[in-house]
Amino acid sequence: MTFHGAPFPCSKSPFAVLVFAWLGERVLVCDIEGRGWTVPSGRVEPGETPLAAAERELAEEGAARLESWTRIGCYRIGTGRAARWAECFAGRVTEMGQPAPGGESRAGRLVALDDLPSMYSLWNPLTEQVFRHSRASLPDRLA
Repeated sequence: MTFHGAPFPCSKSPFAVLVFAWLGERVLVCDIEGRGWTVPSGRVEPGETPLAAAERELAEEGAARLESWTRIGCYRIGTGRAARWAECFAGRVTEMGQPAPGGESRAGRLVALDDLPSMYSLWNPLTEQVFRHSRASLPDRLA
């Protein structure tokens, strides 16, 4: 798996999206059944744009809204013709609630970057790099 920062062009049809939702120096992570603590993410539905999928996943899993959506790049998963792409977005949290009962998200919380290694479902140097890139990609006025 590799990450390519914007403006690197993602596939014309990414299969999934990830959302890095920041409030100051804390990022939203959700406790997703079967995945553990992760950023809101999921598949792009047929006919849906990547941004619309990101907005939907953020609402469903994180019960949140963002302002100033920024495309930060994409993950390439696999190689050659079998490669699949996941588009990544970041923004500033403007509203946050609790995920609906019965959904795949059990909870959402804002967490400092330093606390993620002990709780994030798949923490490694690449994951840390992408989190740092997502925060640095936000306009200064959103800091």
